Amino acid sequence: MVIDEAYGSFSGNTLVPWLKKYDNLVILKTLSKVGLAAMRTGFLIGAPHLINELDKIRLPYNINSFSQVAAGFYLDHMDLFSEQTQELIKNREELFNALQKIEGIKPCPSKANFIFFSCDFDTDSIYKGLIQEGVLIKNLNSPGILRNCMRVTVGTREENEEFLKALKRVLFK
Repeated sequence: MVIDEAYGSFSGNTLVPWLKKYDNLVILKTLSKVGLAAMRTGFLIGAPHLINELDKIRLPYNINSFSQVAAGFYLDHMDLFSEQTQELIKNREELFNALQKIEGIKPCPSKANFIFFSCDFDTDSIYKGLIQEGVLIKNLNSPGILRNCMRVTVGTREENEEFLKALKRVLFK
């Protein structure tokens, strides 16, 4: 069984303790969500017998040396990355609350580093307006359940405030 904990740092939950109970379990984690997205580096946690078997099929140079150094840096400074994650969690809650106050915007609660929201407006127009304002978010608009839906990555307090100002300018011109 494989469990992906890409957003585990933001949810405050982990199933790592299950590793003691299930010897057929591996857990995947990534450094992408905690500030090292460009590294495309992660790791797998599991029982030694499973890791040994996976090691048999792993390519000899499956990660470049720069990414290895970055992973080592992360492991040596996990406390600082944890502080950064806690700050983003705080910012996420503030951004969520601010989005809830905007007429026609319906944010969904999040345990990740982004907030998904639906709009009573055409998100294609909102997206274009935000681009003109210098703000890039993900426009998920497509027929069906994602109609007029968007996703914004949580940033610093200043970045979130800029996004909110730009969104309001676009919505209420």
